[in-house]
Amino acid sequence: RTYSKQADGIEATVVTTSADGTVRTMTYPWRADGKEYPVKGSPLLDTIVLKKIDNLTAEATLKHGDKVLASERREFSADGKTMSITVTDATPDHSVSSKAVYEKRKVSVEKK
Repeated sequence: RTYSKQADGIEATVVTTSADGTVRTMTYPWRADGKEYPVKGSPLLDTIVLKKIDNLTAEATLKHGDKVLASERREFSADGKTMSITVTDATPDHSVSSKAVYEKRKVSVEKK
């Protein structure tokens, strides 16, 4: 999970590897303004809506078409070193909730 500054805001990139080794890269604008934005590279999601709760917390709604698939709550620590994301599946046939905690790492970029 990487967040990078772009000319028009922040872009989120999520790279996942499935059990069979398939790697998928999903990107979307990270703008907590309550508007719907496209998600690229996901076979499940079309759009995401992010809403700022306070300076350390945001909530997201993950959608496919008009159907809400899941909700997320992102919470940053006061020192900015960790972020936790709690995901709750919104589909009727799944009752799944998960929480992941991420530690901030500085990524160095080589200049050529």
